[in-house]
Amino acid sequence: MSYSIKNAHILIDALAKSGVALFCIAPGSRSTALTIAAAKRSTCVHFDERALGFYAQGHAKATKKPTAIIVTSGTAVGNLLPSIMEAKENSAPVLILSADRPLELLHAGQNQTTTQTSIFSPFVCWQTALFLSDPGLKKATIDSIAAYSIWRLQKGPIHLNLLLREPFSGAFSQEKNDLKAIPSYTTPQIKKVAIDIPPCKGDTWILVGENQQDLSCVGALSTKYSWPIFCDPLSNIDHPLAHRSFELWIDQVEKRPKNILHFGGRFVGKHLFEWLQKKPPPFYGYVHEDENCFDPFRLITHRFCMPPALFCPHVKGDKGPDLSSFTSFKKPLSLQERYLQTLGALLPDQWGIFWGNSTVIRDAANAFYSPFQPPSFGNRGVSGIDGNIASICGIAKGKNRPFVGVIGDLAFLHDSNSCSLIKNSALPILLIVLNNQGGEIFRRLPIEESSENIDRFFVTKHAFSFEGIAKSFQIPYARVQSIDMFSKSMKKIFNMKKSALVEVTLT
Repeated sequence: MSYSIKNAHILIDALAKSGVALFCIAPGSRSTALTIAAAKRSTCVHFDERALGFYAQGHAKATKKPTAIIVTSGTAVGNLLPSIMEAKENSAPVLILSADRPLELLHAGQNQTTTQTSIFSPFVCWQTALFLSDPGLKKATIDSIAAYSIWRLQKGPIHLNLLLREPFSGAFSQEKNDLKAIPSYTTPQIKKVAIDIPPCKGDTWILVGENQQDLSCVGALSTKYSWPIFCDPLSNIDHPLAHRSFELWIDQVEKRPKNILHFGGRFVGKHLFEWLQKKPPPFYGYVHEDENCFDPFRLITHRFCMPPALFCPHVKGDKGPDLSSFTSFKKPLSLQERYLQTLGALLPDQWGIFWGNSTVIRDAANAFYSPFQPPSFGNRGVSGIDGNIASICGIAKGKNRPFVGVIGDLAFLHDSNSCSLIKNSALPILLIVLNNQGGEIFRRLPIEESSENIDRFFVTKHAFSFEGIAKSFQIPYARVQSIDMFSKSMKKIFNMKKSALVEVTLT
């Protein structure tokens, strides 16, 4: 079976059902599967891509309806640039569907091949590449990308660069497309739409991802209907019904939610979403002010592009039961988790906290709890272990309060020169380095079971200690090897209200 043909039909079908009114087609070989899939729709065919582009933008501008352009690879794509520049200026909903070579033919001297993915960068509102020949590409993913594309077209043109492998035509098994359009609402529309949560008593959950806003309105919504909150360690929300260590026990919950309200951004962990994906909730409402899409598991059914404070008053639903029994599910904590649990009990209320990536923030999700809910930060945009120390110092300056930074040993090595920023900080910076002598995150991944060289090529084992670095930057230093030592050091440092580096040896 040709996955290019199959997935091209799924994509075109999903786009048509999501609202594309017209498919403008320029003849080409690499785009054959897309053309065949679009042939049964409303179409316009023209041999000149430049003219076709202006035709499409004219149609989109006049009708305000999504209009797609299908072109083959190479200069055919470049010929669309003038019309896309024009479409950008008048916010015309033009969707570019450009065919491209598969990965193995890129940068290999292949005929009619060039860089296409970012060719329209300044003039499109969104762009991505989709490998339609990938046998692992799921229909749900294609449907979700199609729906999100239509959503982004409200602001102007977007570009989908589609990687296709031969053969481009032939028989294939047509899947039934039961795609349901994803309703999208903006701030002006919310006053006209009351969000009625389906009457599934006790089956509504609130998710709060990474967030720096005041979400008191979400807490009030939870209180009003007794809906539990499942929150990320960077959610910055504190509420009696908030659950933080849910990844430890979510598999033991038998009754699944029928409704989800998701506020804020992404989550550190993915286990909750893998659990939800096994039986997706019928209603998954995503509430976020901008147009970013945090939906890697393709669960969203409704999108609300507006501040939570404008959304929450319009929500109506049924009260849920007491779900405090969730906390009865417990698992033993690891040594690193016990350290983080201790830190939560000792952290003064005027301090903020920064979580490093890899195992640190994952264990914080399971074990850290402070009754004061400190301002919590992390670099979760691309989740790197570089620049963490500098970020901590910059955030402390921006928030004008002392900060604790908890990072791993490799993150410390990556950014040890930024200890000079700690030394020169006017605000106390307590840097806690959890030293397990390497990237222990890899021991939690499948590679641990299959690689004989995990220590050398993945964990990158080392025997470094960081006392010398602390002394060279004239930063007070403590090395702790037990929970009791850690507790005493924390109390002393918090009382001093001065910057310090604490190295916790875990091996």
